[in-house]
Amino acid sequence: MSLKNLNIVFGITGAISTFPIIINKIKELKSLGANIYPVMSYYAYKLSVHLEADKHYIEQIEKITGKKIIFKIEQVKSLIDKLNSAAMIVAPTTGNTIAKISNSISDTSVTYAVKCHTKKKLPVILSINADDGLSSNASNIGLLINRKNIFLVPFRQPNPITKPCYISSDCNLIVQTLKTALNNEQLEPVLL
Repeated sequence: MSLKNLNIVFGITGAISTFPIIINKIKELKSLGANIYPVMSYYAYKLSVHLEADKHYIEQIEKITGKKIIFKIEQVKSLIDKLNSAAMIVAPTTGNTIAKISNSISDTSVTYAVKCHTKKKLPVILSINADDGLSSNASNIGLLINRKNIFLVPFRQPNPITKPCYISSDCNLIVQTLKTALNNEQLEPVLL
Protein backbone atom coordinates (compact mmCIF):
# COMPACT_ATOMS: atom_id res chain seq x y z
CA MET A 1 0.00 0.00 0.00
CA SER A 2 1.28 3.43 -0.92
CA LEU A 3 1.52 6.16 1.71
CA LYS A 4 1.97 8.89 -0.91
CA ASN A 5 0.05 12.05 0.02
CA LEU A 6 -1.65 10.41 3.01
CA ASN A 7 -2.07 12.69 6.03
CA ILE A 8 -0.74 10.99 9.15
CA VAL A 9 -1.00 12.52 12.62
CA PHE A 10 2.08 11.49 14.63
CA GLY A 11 1.58 11.67 18.41
CA ILE A 12 4.64 11.80 20.67
CA THR A 13 4.42 11.26 24.42
CA GLY A 14 7.07 11.21 27.16
CA ALA A 15 10.01 8.82 26.85
CA ILE A 16 12.34 11.43 25.39
CA SER A 17 15.07 8.77 25.24
CA THR A 18 13.22 7.28 22.24
CA PHE A 19 13.31 10.52 20.21
CA PRO A 20 16.21 9.46 17.94
CA ILE A 21 14.28 6.33 16.91
CA ILE A 22 11.05 8.29 16.47
CA ILE A 23 12.81 10.89 14.31
CA ASN A 24 14.04 8.08 12.03
CA LYS A 25 10.47 6.75 11.70
CA ILE A 26 9.17 10.21 10.82
CA LYS A 27 11.92 10.49 8.16
CA GLU A 28 10.94 7.07 6.78
CA LEU A 29 7.26 8.05 6.56
CA LYS A 30 8.21 11.30 4.81
CA SER A 31 10.41 9.39 2.34
CA LEU A 32 7.39 7.23 1.51
CA GLY A 33 5.43 10.37 0.60
CA ALA A 34 3.25 10.77 3.72
CA ASN A 35 2.36 14.19 5.10
CA ILE A 36 3.20 14.12 8.82
CA TYR A 37 1.43 16.32 11.38
CA PRO A 38 3.30 16.14 14.72
CA VAL A 39 1.33 16.34 17.97
CA MET A 40 3.02 16.19 21.37
CA SER A 41 1.68 16.23 24.89
CA TYR A 42 1.91 19.70 26.44
CA TYR A 43 4.19 18.75 29.31
CA ALA A 44 6.57 16.67 27.19
CA TYR A 45 6.79 19.55 24.70
CA LYS A 46 7.38 22.23 27.33
CA LEU A 47 9.95 20.07 29.13
CA SER A 48 11.79 19.39 25.86
CA VAL A 49 11.82 23.05 24.85
CA HIS A 50 13.32 24.06 28.20
CA LEU A 51 15.98 21.34 28.23
CA GLU A 52 18.74 22.41 25.86
CA ALA A 53 19.74 18.78 25.28
CA ASP A 54 16.24 17.90 24.03
CA LYS A 55 15.37 21.13 22.22
CA HIS A 56 17.18 20.03 19.08
CA TYR A 57 14.82 17.01 18.79
CA ILE A 58 11.85 19.36 18.59
CA GLU A 59 13.64 21.41 15.95
CA GLN A 60 14.49 18.27 13.96
CA ILE A 61 10.89 17.01 13.98
CA GLU A 62 9.60 20.39 12.83
CA LYS A 63 12.25 20.60 10.10
CA ILE A 64 11.55 17.08 8.78
CA THR A 65 7.76 17.49 8.76
CA GLY A 66 7.76 21.14 7.73
CA LYS A 67 5.16 21.75 10.44
CA LYS A 68 5.18 23.14 13.96
CA ILE A 69 4.48 20.61 16.69
CA ILE A 70 0.96 20.97 18.05
CA PHE A 71 0.82 20.66 21.84
CA LYS A 72 -2.47 22.26 22.90
CA ILE A 73 -5.85 20.51 22.84
CA GLU A 74 -7.57 23.42 21.08
CA GLN A 75 -4.92 23.27 18.32
CA VAL A 76 -5.61 19.55 17.86
CA LYS A 77 -9.34 20.15 17.50
CA SER A 78 -8.72 22.77 14.84
CA LEU A 79 -6.26 20.51 12.98
CA ILE A 80 -8.48 17.41 13.01
CA ASP A 81 -11.54 19.41 11.93
CA LYS A 82 -9.65 20.66 8.84
CA LEU A 83 -7.41 17.68 8.10
CA ASN A 84 -8.46 14.69 6.06
CA SER A 85 -6.37 12.32 8.17
CA ALA A 86 -5.83 8.72 7.09
CA ALA A 87 -4.51 7.47 10.46
CA MET A 88 -2.69 8.36 13.65
CA ILE A 89 0.49 6.88 15.10
CA VAL A 90 1.44 7.32 18.76
CA ALA A 91 5.10 6.59 19.38
CA PRO A 92 6.18 6.08 22.01
CA THR A 93 2.96 5.21 23.79
CA THR A 94 3.85 5.43 27.47
CA GLY A 95 2.09 3.58 30.28
CA ASN A 96 0.32 6.79 31.27
CA THR A 97 -0.96 7.30 27.71
CA ILE A 98 -2.05 3.65 27.45
CA ALA A 99 -4.10 4.03 30.63
CA LYS A 100 -5.74 7.21 29.38
CA ILE A 101 -6.59 5.86 25.92
CA SER A 102 -7.97 2.59 27.28
CA ASN A 103 -10.20 4.50 29.71
CA SER A 104 -11.29 7.15 27.15
CA ILE A 105 -9.52 10.00 28.94
CA SER A 106 -8.62 12.79 26.54
CA ASP A 107 -6.89 15.41 28.68
CA THR A 108 -3.74 15.85 26.55
CA SER A 109 -3.29 16.88 22.95
CA VAL A 110 -2.22 13.34 22.01
CA THR A 111 -5.07 11.52 23.79
CA TYR A 112 -7.54 14.04 22.38
CA ALA A 113 -6.22 13.41 18.86
CA VAL A 114 -6.64 9.66 19.45
CA LYS A 115 -10.25 10.26 20.53
CA CYS A 116 -10.91 12.32 17.38
CA HIS A 117 -9.54 9.54 15.19
CA THR A 118 -11.45 6.73 16.90
CA LYS A 119 -14.70 8.75 16.73
CA LYS A 120 -14.18 8.96 12.96
CA LYS A 121 -13.38 5.21 12.86
CA LEU A 122 -9.84 5.95 11.62
CA PRO A 123 -6.94 3.65 12.52
CA VAL A 124 -4.77 4.51 15.52
CA ILE A 125 -1.41 2.74 15.72
CA LEU A 126 0.19 2.49 19.18
CA SER A 127 3.90 1.80 19.65
CA ILE A 128 4.14 0.78 23.30
CA ASN A 129 7.05 1.69 25.54
CA ALA A 130 5.88 1.02 29.10
CA ASP A 131 7.66 0.10 32.33
CA ASP A 132 4.38 -1.24 33.71
CA GLY A 133 3.14 -3.06 30.59
CA LEU A 134 3.07 -6.44 32.29
CA SER A 135 1.88 -5.18 35.66
CA SER A 136 -0.64 -2.40 36.32
CA ASN A 137 -1.10 -1.61 32.62
CA ALA A 138 -1.55 -5.19 31.37
CA SER A 139 -5.33 -4.97 31.70
CA ASN A 140 -5.37 -1.66 29.78
CA ILE A 141 -3.34 -3.19 26.95
CA GLY A 142 -5.83 -6.08 26.91
CA LEU A 143 -8.68 -3.59 26.50
CA LEU A 144 -6.88 -1.86 23.63
CA ILE A 145 -6.16 -5.13 21.81
CA ASN A 146 -9.92 -5.71 21.64
CA ARG A 147 -10.87 -2.15 20.67
CA LYS A 148 -11.91 -1.39 17.10
CA ASN A 149 -9.58 0.84 15.09
CA ILE A 150 -6.72 0.46 17.60
CA PHE A 151 -3.68 -1.40 16.26
CA LEU A 152 -0.54 -2.28 18.21
CA VAL A 153 2.96 -2.28 16.83
CA PRO A 154 4.22 -5.77 17.78
CA PHE A 155 5.98 -5.72 21.13
CA ARG A 156 8.22 -7.81 23.34
CA GLN A 157 9.62 -8.07 26.83
CA PRO A 158 13.23 -7.00 26.06
CA ASN A 159 14.75 -7.71 29.47
CA PRO A 160 12.65 -10.14 31.54
CA ILE A 161 15.36 -10.63 34.19
CA THR A 162 16.04 -7.08 35.39
CA LYS A 163 12.86 -5.38 34.04
CA PRO A 164 10.18 -8.09 34.12
CA CYS A 165 7.22 -5.70 33.65
CA TYR A 166 8.73 -3.61 30.84
CA ILE A 167 7.46 -4.07 27.28
CA SER A 168 8.54 -2.28 24.15
CA SER A 169 7.30 -2.28 20.57
CA ASP A 170 9.67 -2.99 17.71
CA CYS A 171 9.85 0.48 16.14
CA ASN A 172 11.11 -1.09 12.91
CA LEU A 173 7.54 -2.39 12.45
CA ILE A 174 5.74 0.98 12.75
CA VAL A 175 5.38 1.53 9.00
CA GLN A 176 4.35 -2.08 8.35
CA THR A 177 1.77 -1.87 11.18
CA LEU A 178 0.42 1.36 9.66
CA LYS A 179 0.06 -0.23 6.24
CA THR A 180 -1.82 -3.26 7.60
CA ALA A 181 -3.98 -1.01 9.82
CA LEU A 182 -4.99 1.01 6.77
CA ASN A 183 -6.43 -2.30 5.50
CA ASN A 184 -8.18 -2.74 8.89
CA GLU A 185 -5.88 -5.59 9.91
CA GLN A 186 -3.58 -6.10 12.89
CA LEU A 187 0.02 -6.97 12.04
CA GLU A 188 0.72 -10.41 13.50
CA PRO A 189 2.17 -11.69 15.68
CA VAL A 190 1.47 -8.94 18.23
CA LEU A 191 3.74 -10.61 20.80
CA LEU A 192 7.29 -11.05 19.58
